[in-house]
Amino acid sequence: MTEEKSCTLIKTDEFQSEFTFTLRQPIKYHGTDGGAQEEAHELRLQAPSNKQRHQTAALRQGFLRAVHYGQQRAAEANNIPNITPPTGNNSNKDQTLHGPEILSAVMMSNVDFVAYQETFRILLLGGVAFLNDGQKLTSPLYDQMSDEDTINLMGEYIAIFLISSLMKSLQ
Repeated sequence: MTEEKSCTLIKTDEFQSEFTFTLRQPIKYHGTDGGAQEEAHELRLQAPSNKQRHQTAALRQGFLRAVHYGQQRAAEANNIPNITPPTGNNSNKDQTLHGPEILSAVMMSNVDFVAYQETFRILLLGGVAFLNDGQKLTSPLYDQMSDEDTINLMGEYIAIFLISSLMKSLQ
């Protein structure tokens, strides 16, 4: 069985303004006209703005704390190499972090993952997530999402919009 890609990126030069995330389990909702029940198989995610700055700061900080925690644990174990941020000298290597890597680092650290997830939920409900017809993702619709979709979406959103810009600034 092949794994299908769950998101489609839309790039504007180097800055990504939005991406489409394919849900493994569709969300049922009533369209904007209030008619028949429909199913959303995708979410359209926009880059955060200053409106979401508190949530984006908390998510970035949580990731960096997780990296720092990993470095400390590696130093204590004295047999695992330190994690170092990418530099321009390693430009031929793929320096991209992906969603599962980011969430693994956060989950294995001392970062409160429950609070981390709640911060992400608040960010999504703050106007960056939309259904097929452009309808904003609301709390009742968010509650219908499967845990797997939520975790995968969180990793991809953080990788694409929050960590990629942070890693570019460290290069």
